[in-house]
Amino acid sequence: MKLYLLSLLLLITLPVDARQALEPLLRALDVAIENSEQYEKEKIQRITMIKDGLNARGLSLEEEYRINLRLYNEYEAYICDSARHYINRNIDIATQQNNREWLDESKLKKAHILATSGLYAEGVRLLETIEKQYLSERLLVDYYMAFENICLYHAEYAQDDEYR
Repeated sequence: MKLYLLSLLLLITLPVDARQALEPLLRALDVAIENSEQYEKEKIQRITMIKDGLNARGLSLEEEYRINLRLYNEYEAYICDSARHYINRNIDIATQQNNREWLDESKLKKAHILATSGLYAEGVRLLETIEKQYLSERLLVDYYMAFENICLYHAEYAQDDEYR
């Protein structure tokens, strides 16, 4: 309902040219909303298929790590508690294997989930455990993006202009 009201408000307040440009986008949004149940079914099927991979016999820890990463990616914007579960498992695997790259990658992903869940201080504390001098170029970018996202999410949450 809120989305409908927002769309209506936009149409009323926008100039005619902008309204005409916005029309196809609103129609596409309506179609996406109408098909949301189908999209969710497809997501659940993908998750189930990926989880089935965890039941394979003789699965190496590297294979489990990769499967958990895929599950994290599926759950990240869907069910953050499940995303945290799989990334926590990857932190355990990385620690067991003494694999710094996996550990850093997993911590960065966990920091992202903490930030989107409103656990800003926990995200910052986790990022502070990462030794950035050892990060690959790709992970160093992720590291700074994680800090930026925590600050942005926290600023959006803050209602007081003084703290924003």
